[in-house]
Amino acid sequence: MIQLLTLADVMIEHATFPSGSKMTEEITYPRPNLKDFTLNDNNLEQACPLDNGRHVIDQDHDLGVLEKLPLELLHSILVGIDIRSLTDFRRVNKRAMQVVDSISAYQSILRHSPASIRGILSTGIGSHISCQRLIDALNEPRCESCGDFGGYIYLLTCRRVCFLCFYEKQDYFPLLISEAERKYGVPRRLLTSLPSVRSIPGRYAPNKYSCKTRLTLIHSEAAHCMGLEHHGSTQVMEQFVAGAAQRKSETHRQRTEGQAGSTSSRPPRTDVQEGRMADPRRFMAVVGAPWINKLTNAAAWGFHCIGCKKQYRSRPLHWRRKYCLGTFDDHIEQCGRIVNGQHCLADSATRER
Repeated sequence: MIQLLTLADVMIEHATFPSGSKMTEEITYPRPNLKDFTLNDNNLEQACPLDNGRHVIDQDHDLGVLEKLPLELLHSILVGIDIRSLTDFRRVNKRAMQVVDSISAYQSILRHSPASIRGILSTGIGSHISCQRLIDALNEPRCESCGDFGGYIYLLTCRRVCFLCFYEKQDYFPLLISEAERKYGVPRRLLTSLPSVRSIPGRYAPNKYSCKTRLTLIHSEAAHCMGLEHHGSTQVMEQFVAGAAQRKSETHRQRTEGQAGSTSSRPPRTDVQEGRMADPRRFMAVVGAPWINKLTNAAAWGFHCIGCKKQYRSRPLHWRRKYCLGTFDDHIEQCGRIVNGQHCLADSATRER
């Protein structure tokens, strides 16, 4: 369950701590010395260069009938349209550029998280995400799945997610359209209407997997929901999928019968492999992003715990977990105070008794 922001959450700023919290600085560190190889680490600046702030706004045209609207009303309209359309509107003329650049939410995103704009536009999902929806995600510090500090935005849903959740959970393994077609028995023409990302060629995941082609990926849960809507129930959907797989196998068997001595074709793929951890596709729809405090407009990237630094591989002591001041207090309460760089597990055991 998403918790309410605490006063400590409001106070935190990017890589700094409020006065009087020297102790917190001594038992935390900003980030590991490594790259995640998400979209951020794949030349987003080259894939989607932004011209914001590079022009002298000497407007020679106005917005026509739109000029009759108060600027505040125009802002409220524009912040609700999708980012692709907002970007296209910004290109109309210099007056349009001036109006869009003066939207407070747009300013905040460009100042603190330009990579999220670049990722949305370069992967082609910009027509499904509004400026308001993006700033709402950036204003939320916690992962939608586990409640930890979320240092990333999962573009297919435009929601906060932490490293461990998108790295491990099946919910964050996007599917190819052909895989969703096999898994849920949904016609391709319906699946192509779902929000999708087109991956940027580059290297992804800690193993630096090289992907030179652009893959079209969709959210697995969205495809599943479309399958239920298309078939009417889970039982009917599963029966249809099983029947389709059986028919494909039978057709292949009949086609290869009587071809002794010849090289038969590989049997048709009828299953969809579950997305393993560290699969590069998990990293193609994710962009690193700070939490933007909507009260102070300060950006925070979260921090890691010194006591968990020795590469523990399971929660609650996993070394990849991130915290803000509020969630870090909960972590210390659960795992024990830190002495000589390690948690005193006896503290937490005593509390449990």
